[in-house]
Amino acid sequence: MVRSFKFIQLGYRRFLTGLLLKNNIGMVELMAILVRSCSTASPTLPPTILSGIENPLMLPKPDESAVLDSVRSSFPTLHIYFISLYPNHGFPFLFKQAFLAQVLRDGVQLVMTADILKHWSFENKIRSREFLSVVIDGIKKVEHILYRYYFSVLLELLELEDSLQTWRVDNSMVNLLKIIKTELRSKEPVVACIKYTKKLAKKNDKVKQWVNKTRSATVDVLEHHPLLLEPDRPTHGHHRGGNPATSFLQKTRGIAGHK
Repeated sequence: MVRSFKFIQLGYRRFLTGLLLKNNIGMVELMAILVRSCSTASPTLPPTILSGIENPLMLPKPDESAVLDSVRSSFPTLHIYFISLYPNHGFPFLFKQAFLAQVLRDGVQLVMTADILKHWSFENKIRSREFLSVVIDGIKKVEHILYRYYFSVLLELLELEDSLQTWRVDNSMVNLLKIIKTELRSKEPVVACIKYTKKLAKKNDKVKQWVNKTRSATVDVLEHHPLLLEPDRPTHGHHRGGNPATSFLQKTRGIAGHK
């Protein structure tokens, strides 16, 4: 009887997982529309507010907290649904630790996902820190072939123009360099993370300025990481030449140059 129950429970969980993955696109789209229809704590409307909305909805603070921090009290049915999918997260269920993390790993509707995070991050340091933490911490937990999803959303967050933009850039870059320097243990993740970090600097002027300002520490990590000195693995019997992560500050216009 116990074995039968566990088998049914496992099948149910797999079914729900497949259903979530299948419906994630619709869920993210719906959430983006609802979130972007609401005003935020800022007296200035965020740039992500849906066009054509003259009188944005006001999401009460308890409801916002219920969505972002715990769905247990306000959404008991949804809570049971998510807990069945993510039993290891315990109570209360955290939006940031399960649903958001899953969407990032799956690369589902990344533009809309970024819009949701930007909307709640606008002039809000607490939410900005939470979302940046989920994105950046995810980089050290997933396979490097998935980095593009995380850096895509990170770029969008760093593009958000408000009084916290410089702070977000500083917070993100410090933590990215820390991950590259101390927490990635093999060459492939290091090279991939460096590649996407360089792309951030090329696409975002604020990041470019930060790299230039912290030139010494940045060069040490992005150009002289010990794992970059390891020989590339041979491909089809030939050794690949060249280092894909070198000469960044020399090649990136506006960052290189003599003082």
